[in-house]
Amino acid sequence: MAFENLTALVVDDDENLIEVAKLALNSLGIKEVSLAADGLEAKGLVEATDKAFDIVICDWMMPKLDGPGFLTFFRQGNKEAPFIMLSGKSSEESFSELSSNPKEYFMTKQSSLNDIMQMISKVLKA
Repeated sequence: MAFENLTALVVDDDENLIEVAKLALNSLGIKEVSLAADGLEAKGLVEATDKAFDIVICDWMMPKLDGPGFLTFFRQGNKEAPFIMLSGKSSEESFSELSSNPKEYFMTKQSSLNDIMQMISKVLKA
């Protein structure tokens, strides 16, 4: 599967994580990557574009609008795009209570660049 024509959205208030996620996406051929510092900014990007995002990588804990809040908003308009939730504090069990959509995934923020690349590749092929 070619990922070159896909679009991605990365939402995180940690600039370092944004750069790692963007690098992972670019390494897999995804060049069109939109960035947002929090869920509210991401919501504005989703509302402002006429093209749906093919994958979202989002932090759980952020100011203004957190990851679960953005996920709820995002799913109103896009039920199919893979959504990867990253967290340094919340657990996969907490996420499974929040999410019942098989297109939603959880990763710890401690994941390596290689782990993130593998997850992106896996969810896009699913």
